[in-house]
Amino acid sequence: MKNFLLDFLKNKPLILAPMEGINDIVFRELCLQFGADATVTEFISSEALVRDVEKSFNKIQKSPLDPFLWVQIFGHDVLSMQKAAEKVIEHGGEVIDLNFGCPVKKIVSKGAGASLLKELNKLEEMAKNVVKISPVPVTAKIRLGWDEGSINVEETVMRLQNAGITAVTVHARTRSQMYSGTARWEFIEQLTSNPNIQIPIIGNGDITDGPSAEKAFQRTQVAGLMIGRAAIGNPFIFYQIKHFLKHHEEKKFTFEERKNVFLYHLQKITAIKGERKGIIELRQHIAQYFKAFPHFKETKIKLLQAESVSEIEQILATYEPTI
Repeated sequence: MKNFLLDFLKNKPLILAPMEGINDIVFRELCLQFGADATVTEFISSEALVRDVEKSFNKIQKSPLDPFLWVQIFGHDVLSMQKAAEKVIEHGGEVIDLNFGCPVKKIVSKGAGASLLKELNKLEEMAKNVVKISPVPVTAKIRLGWDEGSINVEETVMRLQNAGITAVTVHARTRSQMYSGTARWEFIEQLTSNPNIQIPIIGNGDITDGPSAEKAFQRTQVAGLMIGRAAIGNPFIFYQIKHFLKHHEEKKFTFEERKNVFLYHLQKITAIKGERKGIIELRQHIAQYFKAFPHFKETKIKLLQAESVSEIEQILATYEPTI
């Protein structure tokens, strides 16, 4: 059963990276419509799953467009992670991703996410225990290490490989970098050229357009690319990258095209989550949807303050894109 993921990774897929508060089913579906080959859910607390918190199970949703349901979980306790994985499988999860890379303080302060890069024995034990009970592929997402003085990505990948992990996504920054500075793809290049590493490596970090994706594929032997922040408010990026890789030209979307997708996003998310909550959640996408257009600042402020679907539609109807 685990072979299907390896077959999938032979085709150099573009994958939407897991992002908390971003990867609801509406946004994941939009990315799939624009060419993402797969998506990963928002990360889900293992403790919440073990306690049967309904909100957490609501995140385990498969779109009809998803080739398979890829669910990311995080936690600090080995047994809880194992039990959470069992819950995910019971609820239809077809690939389980272990979060060993989240740099956010509220996660690492509890001994989860990237903090486990400082405890490789525990990280390996956690991975082994989940793999042991899982009939579906188990992947992991990591960073280069905790900080500049403790880059241990090669050892981490080797330990995950020994634990039976099917594939590893590497965000080419340390935890201390958070999302600043430049992703250091030389470390991913070293991983993919290491003959002792036989599991697929998925690259992540600073993939923002067609040229950066092409450079990553040319420079390394990554099995695929995971795209995170560059996709926020920009589901078009998957189409743009594929278009560039095929035709070596940039594909731009007009204001009207972006507006129509944004309004579709708005209608879908408010239908599922209610008008107020849907609008609040969509606000984090607004700036990126329209960042390419001049003199949009005033319109953006109005959109961020809008409280109804009709108000947002009216605001966008009055904006005239000019060069």
